[in-house]
Amino acid sequence: MRYFFTFLVIAFVLGANAQNHLPTVDQANDQVVDEDSGRDTLTLTGITDGGDGGQALALSVSSDNQGLFTTLEILPGSGTARDLVFEPAADAFGSAKVTVTVTDDDGSVEMAFNITVNPVNDPPTIDPHDDVVALEDAGTVHVKLTGISSGPNEDDGLMFYFYSANMHVVDTFSFDYVAGDAEGMLNIVLFPDSAGLCSIEVKVIEDENILNATTIWFDLDVQPVDDPPTLDFVDDTTVANDGMEHYLTLTGISAGPANEDDQTLSIDVTGDNSNVLTGLTAEYSQGEDTALLKFTTVPGEVGACDVTVRLTDNGDLANGGDNSLVRTFKVNVINSGTPTLIKPLQSDKILLYPNPVTDEVRVALPDNVSNSVTVEIYSLSGEKVLEKNYSGRELVIPVTRLVEGMYQIKITAGQKVYSGRFLVK
Repeated sequence: MRYFFTFLVIAFVLGANAQNHLPTVDQANDQVVDEDSGRDTLTLTGITDGGDGGQALALSVSSDNQGLFTTLEILPGSGTARDLVFEPAADAFGSAKVTVTVTDDDGSVEMAFNITVNPVNDPPTIDPHDDVVALEDAGTVHVKLTGISSGPNEDDGLMFYFYSANMHVVDTFSFDYVAGDAEGMLNIVLFPDSAGLCSIEVKVIEDENILNATTIWFDLDVQPVDDPPTLDFVDDTTVANDGMEHYLTLTGISAGPANEDDQTLSIDVTGDNSNVLTGLTAEYSQGEDTALLKFTTVPGEVGACDVTVRLTDNGDLANGGDNSLVRTFKVNVINSGTPTLIKPLQSDKILLYPNPVTDEVRVALPDNVSNSVTVEIYSLSGEKVLEKNYSGRELVIPVTRLVEGMYQIKITAGQKVYSGRFLVK
């Protein structure tokens, strides 16, 4: 009996030591995070070898959507808890089944839970742009904008807004863009004759929501290009070889467009035939739009002289600027006594002499004028200073009451109108 009892006890102890105990891990809750929320940590609990803790444990983690994460790992540790670290990939969203496996010498156990990454609407994108340099009067400046999208992994509609901080430089904008493309061409139409620094704002708006927009700025530097001065064309004229000083009014004088009003002008006059004309000069006051051209005929000499008027401003010639203008016209000197032939504004020719005048101006009318005429004299400001009826083809008109200056004369003879200008000194 004693021997049999001892045998049974030994058999029982050996059977108990042969039992297997699988490791354990508590069930984790499903996790919900937002897109681009960054690194997150979940603490796993209840991790044991299922027995007295004497076995070494190996932990691993896997996902059925590996592209959803840049980081998915269990940090080393001890005890019954471990930290599982996960970080969604940039701009990624979706769901993944995450499986944690705990292994010891007796086997393995798996625990699975879900991680859901909710999508977050990203702002639209556009690349920054370097500053742009253009020249005055370039017309349209074309600027390529790149990196355009509604955001990563998104396909929303886009709107574009453009603004110029200097409305004296930029006239209008237009944008050549095809929906879905990553680039487009911004067309900036410049005002003529305008220059300066201008900040340009480009705003990309998603789904017509101004709060969901991306803005870039760049500078547009429109560099000045000097324009030539201006001067009206001067008609050829005919004068008598009377040895007197004659005058012509040069009109339409300026240093160029309005943005060059502060420039200084000089006028130079030359002629190619000093045998018939001498003393070519121009009287000009800065800022005025007219100048008085003077010359004296050589008594008894006849012929033609090409007169050249050159205007020069003090503008910079950089960027291809032009600071001068030349006008050429012909002065015909004829042997016709003292009258000065003036090209009329309307109809046939009349003769005004002397010109300039101090006391009275004489007018020789065309042969076909035989009836009485009405004479009107106006200042250059348009004020009528004289109106009187005369008869005959040779008129003598006193001007002693007129102040010094240029005047316009209008002579009405029936259905015909004659006109010209004379200078009172």
